[in-house]
Amino acid sequence: MNKKEIFINYIKEYLETPLEKFYQRKKKINFLEKVRKIYVLIWPRRAWKTYYCYQIIDELLKKWINKNQTLYVYLENDEFYPIDTKDLNLLLETYFEIVWYDKNKRYYIFLDEIQEVENWQKFALKVYKNFKNIELILTWSTSKLLSAEIASWLRWKALSYEILPLDFDEVLIFKWFEKKYYYSKTDFLKLKNIFNEILIYWMFPEVVLEENLWNKLNILQDYSELIFYKDIIERFWFKNTKKLRWFKRLLIGYMWNFINYSKFAKDLGVEYNTILSWLEGFQSVFLIFELKNFDLSLKRQVKSFSKVYVLDNGFYTLNFKHYKQDFGKYFENFVFLEFRKRKLKENENIFYFKNKDFDIDFLIFEDEAYFVNVVYSLTEENFEREVKKLAEASKKYNIKWKVIYYENLTRYDSFEDIEFVRFDKM
Repeated sequence: MNKKEIFINYIKEYLETPLEKFYQRKKKINFLEKVRKIYVLIWPRRAWKTYYCYQIIDELLKKWINKNQTLYVYLENDEFYPIDTKDLNLLLETYFEIVWYDKNKRYYIFLDEIQEVENWQKFALKVYKNFKNIELILTWSTSKLLSAEIASWLRWKALSYEILPLDFDEVLIFKWFEKKYYYSKTDFLKLKNIFNEILIYWMFPEVVLEENLWNKLNILQDYSELIFYKDIIERFWFKNTKKLRWFKRLLIGYMWNFINYSKFAKDLGVEYNTILSWLEGFQSVFLIFELKNFDLSLKRQVKSFSKVYVLDNGFYTLNFKHYKQDFGKYFENFVFLEFRKRKLKENENIFYFKNKDFDIDFLIFEDEAYFVNVVYSLTEENFEREVKKLAEASKKYNIKWKVIYYENLTRYDSFEDIEFVRFDKM
């Protein structure tokens, strides 16, 4: 069977087969009307970006777009191998032979795992230039391409969307739990049980849906190994995998703590630049997020100590489940990820804030700036540190402030401008 016959069979099967069932994600793609863009989906491993493509197609169908105007192609399909730009041209020609090209219609073509095609960017730019009525949606694996490379190769014609593991609201959807403004006592206990589960273990879709605890851990362990070997080792050709694995463990163990890369280098017996190179690799595949202290001096900001946050709390549990569980650590990492999933970017509009007078978990820049402290349990003992100092900083810098908490909220009525936000309302 030649390539054209393979493409004919694939396209016909796609057009004739109903979409697989999937769970809805909150993130939407807004196709621009007046500005042309190539849409790029960026994803860490196992974030279910394929189902997200199905969701986009389903939303198009609900807007009375005919399925013939859409095409989803999984480029890692063994039948396509090897595949190059000539094959992509043949694929497009074959598709329009089957559906009959109409210049007055709009077409949506999804090319999943585009990195499998050598010189794919030439094809993408050709379609962008010559077909004004085709929307290209590309996905790729972080093990092969990085965000900066995509932007450069597409000559800044791309609009990127990050598909990260589930946020809290999406977990509730996956658990068939209706989010409400007020809960009965029974419902609130169910809500806390769900939250306690994801706080310690996971927010990856497949892991959330699995019911058995040991199966969950085994799936998460597989994810961890895949990220380490496929996304890090194979992508960057790092050597000395034993020390690299220890570095990964150190980074995850320092979740939400300040880290000293020079000490890491000394402890592991490697060069400081090697540590920075390893760190860049972990950041590029979304495993680690590095947060800097906000400072009006960019030089001081860059030189400030880093705090690290981890893609999923479950990775911390995998490495340190035999240690005493620090729920404050879990909770702060969870809150950072919730901010990150609402398009806040580390060291651009989310920082920590620390000087000789104040030590504040987050400084957020959205429509306005505000300080945030994260408190798992607000008590008499930590009230001074978590609330009063935050109020002083807010007054000094004329910035609003919030306390995001989990339980045991006490003594807040003496502050007029405070906003206390429970975990499920943030």
